[in-house]
Amino acid sequence: MAFPARFAGTCSKCNQPIEAKIHFITWSRKHRGQAYHFDCSEPTRVPDDYKVVETGQAAADATTVKSAPANGNSHDAGAELINIIRKVAESSVSESDVEGIAGKLFADLLAQQPEPDAKEITVKQANKPDVKLTGNQHEAFEEVLLIASQRIPVLLIGPAGCGKSHLAAQIAKALGLRFGSISCSAGMTEGHLTGRLLPTAENGRFEYQTSQFVDFYENGGVFLLDEIDAADSNTLLVINQATANGHMPVPNRVNNPVATRHADFILIAAANTFGTGANRLYVGRNQLDESTLDRFRVGQVLMDYDERLENKLVSSADLRSAFRAIRKRVADNKLRRVVSTRAMIQAQTMIQAGWTLDKATKQLTSGWTPDELSKAGVN
Repeated sequence: MAFPARFAGTCSKCNQPIEAKIHFITWSRKHRGQAYHFDCSEPTRVPDDYKVVETGQAAADATTVKSAPANGNSHDAGAELINIIRKVAESSVSESDVEGIAGKLFADLLAQQPEPDAKEITVKQANKPDVKLTGNQHEAFEEVLLIASQRIPVLLIGPAGCGKSHLAAQIAKALGLRFGSISCSAGMTEGHLTGRLLPTAENGRFEYQTSQFVDFYENGGVFLLDEIDAADSNTLLVINQATANGHMPVPNRVNNPVATRHADFILIAAANTFGTGANRLYVGRNQLDESTLDRFRVGQVLMDYDERLENKLVSSADLRSAFRAIRKRVADNKLRRVVSTRAMIQAQTMIQAGWTLDKATKQLTSGWTPDELSKAGVN
């Protein structure tokens, strides 16, 4: 083992002095107490390129680190590496500190790598001009685009804030279609989908008011059923008929009670679960009827947080590294918490407005229990 000598002594091989804090020595485990110069074929002299570096216990234990020689001597480089390892081993470095340092180094290396040029996607459709897309798309974009272009209903399944709703809007743009949506709360009624009869204040008369869903169904466009797994499964029976038969009943529209599906109507649904009901993380979700889920069977696309996309949307490598480290610990410890791409983007906005990374992290974990904070590695 080679390290800078802490005490003065004599080399057991060449009988020359070993000077404390200057000479590298090798201690022999076979002959306890014997120490040799690191290179004792001749008495070791003090080269000009030695530098005294005082860190940590500098006053009590100054150390000497030798600069790498110009000729790349492997013995000198090895001695320097051993010295560094020894210093780290003697220091009080926690496992979380090591993870944090390694994560930051890795993030810095990624930040130094040039991002690949934005991929250009050309969408070709019969009787329509080509649509060229450049920019930032989720890694699931092309798969969803292929399914949607065949007019098969799409079900996006993924965690909160991973970009499902945004991706649906991008699909509409890619296909040159308008975009509409409805949030499928438990209070959503059939009238939200099929339209309502409203009083006109004229002799008790009522007038039919169409819904956005019926408008898109009859005239074309991409329509998003957002948070479909929060909807009442009986209400979604309207969707079952609309997607299966090419037409749907509109009972409140007396003059024309049947709507016919347009060739350019595309239905996309977004969910946090597979429609099997609430779980520990998404407690407000309902169990969906299998007949509804079957409409989306072929069009199911699983989504997750796309780190490549996050690299493009969030410029701060420190922010990405910090939030991803928390996200990993949340997943490893099965915590009922979410560290989303959406939260990361919002945090960057606030950091640019004057927040510190520490403030953004505390805001992300606001309301977490002490046990959750500990497991997530947040001080």
